[in-house]
Amino acid sequence: MRAQKGLGEEKDEPRRSLFARLRRRVLQAGAVLLVLVIVLAVAGAVWEQSAAQSFAQDFPPAGELVTLADGRRMHFVSRGEGEPTVVLESGLGDSGRSWDVIADEIATTTRVISYDRAGYGWSDPSDAPSDARSITEDLHEGLAALGVSGPLVLVGHSIGGVYVRHYAAVHPDEVVGLVLLDSSHEEQAQRLPAAVTEMFVWQGRLFQALSILSRVGGVRLLAAVGAHPALAADAGALDKELYCRSSAVRALSAEFNSMKESCRQAKELGLDLGDRPLVVLTADELADPANELPAKMAAHYPEMRKVWLELQQELVGLSTNVVHEVVPRAGHYVHHDRPEVVILHVRSMIESFR
Repeated sequence: MRAQKGLGEEKDEPRRSLFARLRRRVLQAGAVLLVLVIVLAVAGAVWEQSAAQSFAQDFPPAGELVTLADGRRMHFVSRGEGEPTVVLESGLGDSGRSWDVIADEIATTTRVISYDRAGYGWSDPSDAPSDARSITEDLHEGLAALGVSGPLVLVGHSIGGVYVRHYAAVHPDEVVGLVLLDSSHEEQAQRLPAAVTEMFVWQGRLFQALSILSRVGGVRLLAAVGAHPALAADAGALDKELYCRSSAVRALSAEFNSMKESCRQAKELGLDLGDRPLVVLTADELADPANELPAKMAAHYPEMRKVWLELQQELVGLSTNVVHEVVPRAGHYVHHDRPEVVILHVRSMIESFR
């Protein structure tokens, strides 16, 4: 016997039916969206993989691919002849091409070597930690494969300054001089204003997100719509490829998030150059911090500048035979803004050795 429905139940039934239909529609829309995301991710991954496979064919390496003991290949470009050999260490996110103007000029005086760290340029990525210790080991092994064991003049830009200091501490008999270009300092994270170090934390998370996106072509898409932060609007095809490749974005993220450990390693080893020559080139003061820095950093620029100069002065103390210059009209990329100043100091160091 069928129970008779009450008046309230008759009203609730259409309502439940409506909610059920809405729920089905939402689930269907969600499923379609999920499928669309998967399709786009697969298409992006295929795009990224295709570009990676054609990279070396479209843009042949300018130098030599050296095979390391673990089977990875690293790209080294050697120019010129003579001793000492000048080795150029790039800053965060840059391949060896960052040094082309400097390297071509120094090659008229002596042998000069630029290279791509693991994951950048034409070098294979590495599963090892992207810290100063691993970078020193890769560089040392690569130079040995090229038959280079010293005497070396090491030139390091930004975090590259920490790397060359670490190298000089581990292999002191090979290194006859250092040139530091607006170099990072092992205590900068502790001593720069809190607002700046907070931005470093945010940047680390951003780079991690970009490294994931890069696997599915997301960074290439940013470049295609003109939203890549490191690329100028008129960047050429090779530069776009070098900064958009997944291996390079992942290397950037890994290095950035290993900076604290790299600085700890450099500090732990210490470095006393004695009377071996040292050149410290520091960027000039920004003319317009409000337009050249993110708003949070610009607000703390006077304090940041004061601490940065103190840190640079401490680097001066690594040697008793030192030249320190705050380079006029030069930003953080001293070798791009004032290449002639860098070339002058490197050549002077070469001549002092000879």
